[in-house]
Amino acid sequence: MLENKLGITNEVDLSKEEERITKLKALELFDSHKINEFEVGTFKGLADIHIYLFSDIYDFNSLTLDNLNELIILSAILSDFSMVGVSSSFAL
Repeated sequence: MLENKLGITNEVDLSKEEERITKLKALELFDSHKINEFEVGTFKGLADIHIYLFSDIYDFNSLTLDNLNELIILSAILSDFSMVGVSSSFAL
């Protein structure tokens, strides 16, 4: 489990809080139109979006590339589930 700014040590609790916070950050990203400031179709753009979404949870200065890849893969899996109508049991 990645070390987090929230001090959460339980994976289930951390997953719930990650989902809650990143959903709020995603809404903020779209509502403020900040999404238009990111590079489209590049790894840098994708990494910048993930840093924006997860910066309240993780210290990106101490993350390795493997940790960042782990976050990107997790987000992609969650996105795929929501696209096919599989809903999460977590609520905002």
